[in-house]
Amino acid sequence: MPRLALWLGIGGLIPFAVLSISIHFVPTHLAPLVLFWLIGYGAVILSFLGGVVWGLTLNKSDNYRTPPKNIFLTLSVLPSLFSWGALVVEAQAGLYALIICFSFMLALDLFSQRLGLSPGWYFDLRKKLTFVVLGCFFIVLIAPF
Repeated sequence: MPRLALWLGIGGLIPFAVLSISIHFVPTHLAPLVLFWLIGYGAVILSFLGGVVWGLTLNKSDNYRTPPKNIFLTLSVLPSLFSWGALVVEAQAGLYALIICFSFMLALDLFSQRLGLSPGWYFDLRKKLTFVVLGCFFIVLIAPF
């Protein structure tokens, strides 16, 4: 695994960790704002992850047929669409939507790796990062607000 990818991935976890922990310590009236920031950041990251799949798919030749490129191109836009939806629903529902979306992306990344779309180290990195993100979301779910 490239060290830079690892460090950038860890850096990307900082907002998840800070926001999910701080929601337990901010005044109650600020908790919804912190939650909105967390959901917003999650939506941005999911859009980025969908873009990674888009790029990996476009990098394959036009005759790549296992499965057809059109399937992966279509699947790659779903994270941004669904995570946008997480921004416009009630906050707790949005958080559950992000949990589902990050889990979907992890499954898509596994599928991508098994079909040779992504480098071997990528899924290992994504798995670790996703479990931390999901843990942050569950920390928020136990917040008393």
